[in-house]
Amino acid sequence: GPAKEAGIEVGDVIITVDGKPVERVSSLQRIVRQRRVGDRIPVELMRFGTKKRLEVRLVEAESMTRLASNPDAPDAAVNPAAGKLGFTVEPLPADLAARLRTSGRGVRVTDVSEDGPARDKMAGGSDVVLAVLYPTPRRDVRTVADLQAAIATLKEGDYVSLLVQSIDPRLGQRVVNLRIGG
Repeated sequence: GPAKEAGIEVGDVIITVDGKPVERVSSLQRIVRQRRVGDRIPVELMRFGTKKRLEVRLVEAESMTRLASNPDAPDAAVNPAAGKLGFTVEPLPADLAARLRTSGRGVRVTDVSEDGPARDKMAGGSDVVLAVLYPTPRRDVRTVADLQAAIATLKEGDYVSLLVQSIDPRLGQRVVNLRIGG
């Protein structure tokens, strides 16, 4: 998309957009929503300790329901985690899976809700969900549908434990515990 065309790479950390600080995905979205399709906006980012300035031309976005589509059912709009866990996911691109050596596991977190259970625990664009550790039995997450199936029976107040890997290899893996509706 436009970010890739502008030179933004996986692992880059966006610092400012249009001169405004970006601390969360939601603040980035808020800034971009104030602009029009076709506008060029300056982006300042860090890439492995080096500050870079790029310019991104805005284009029409895909619908939000398609961001986490199940590739096995392209017409089915699924967004399994958005409501219960407060984040959205998409299939993990093959090149990123190879770089992270995930052995075919993982879905990439694309966005984290400001008021959901995953706020301050997960990072959109930087985290990959590898497995559901709890409720047991442990289940590897290879597709969006795998994550959806693992959380389908959870209800308000239930807990889920996820094995999450950061795209930044220095940060490695961690366990993220979330309370549904929390």
